[in-house]
Amino acid sequence: MKKAILTIFAGPMYSGKTTKLIKLAEVLEAKGQKVLTVKPAIDTRYSKKPVLASHDLKTVKAAFVDMNKPEELLKMAEKDHINHIIIDELNFFHKTKTIPVIKKLLQKGVGMTGAGLAYDYRKKPFGPTLKLGKMAKHLIWLYAICQKCGGPAQHTERVGGGTGQVVVGASEMYIASCSKCHRVYRG
Repeated sequence: MKKAILTIFAGPMYSGKTTKLIKLAEVLEAKGQKVLTVKPAIDTRYSKKPVLASHDLKTVKAAFVDMNKPEELLKMAEKDHINHIIIDELNFFHKTKTIPVIKKLLQKGVGMTGAGLAYDYRKKPFGPTLKLGKMAKHLIWLYAICQKCGGPAQHTERVGGGTGQVVVGASEMYIASCSKCHRVYRG
């Protein structure tokens, strides 16, 4: 059995994480691999349909998974004889439940690529992204452009909406910002 590899893309919003996942899905499928692309069911920002959608509205077919039931991935991978699973918005998935599922899938020889925010709008760790990054063979940090000064942005800044950690939104609620420009939203 070929050793399975875990790759994680981490970075703020607007850094191209989903775009990279969409391209990877297209390449793997073109090479004849059985790919399962998933996203958390709560993320319907750009489409109510099960698709990965980047901020520039590029899409690829996906399956919705309940963020509190990542074990669904095991069933889906086995049922469809999947070679590689691509997970978007890792940050929304339940941290302690998701990591063991990904370990099991890797042990079964299923390649894994995930993308997510490492930190929330308060610069606090968000979901399993950081822990998975430590486990990954490849951890790729992506940066956006600060929407205040134009420099490299490593943070997601909330500019509207609630104060909970999990608040799904796009440009109406979030911008990318550098460390110097970042401010914590107080509601």
